[in-house]
Amino acid sequence: MKITKIIAEKTNMNIGALPDLNLLKEYELIQPGLGDRYLSMFEMEAKQRHVLNEKICSGELEIVNQRIRNFKRGQTFAFISIVLVVVLCAVALYSGYSTVARDIAVVVIVALASVFMGNGLKERRSVAGSKEN
Repeated sequence: MKITKIIAEKTNMNIGALPDLNLLKEYELIQPGLGDRYLSMFEMEAKQRHVLNEKICSGELEIVNQRIRNFKRGQTFAFISIVLVVVLCAVALYSGYSTVARDIAVVVIVALASVFMGNGLKERRSVAGSKEN
C-alpha cells in the first residue's frame, strides 16, 4: 500500500470572546482597521452586558425591598388588629359580657394560629420546591 496524500489540519481554539493575537494580526492584514473594529465591538457588547446585569440586579433588589415593605405593613396591621380585639374584649368584659369577650378572643386566637400555621406550611413548601430545582 502506497501513501499518495498527506493531509495536515491545524485547529485553533479560543477560550473566551477575544480571538488570539495572531488572528487579530491576520485580520489587520486582510483589511486594515478590522482588528480595531472587532475589539470595539467586543467592548460595546461587554458594556451592554454590564448594563443589563445592573438592571437585573436592581430589579431583583427592588422586589426584595417591596417584599420587606409588605411584610412590615402586614406586621403593623396585625398588631393594630390585636390591640383592637384586646380593647373590644376588655370593653365586653367591663360591660358584663364575659362569654362574648371569651368567644371573640377564642375566634381571634384560632384565626391567628391558622394564618401563621398556613404561612409556615407555605414557606416550607416553597423552600422544598426550590431545593428540588
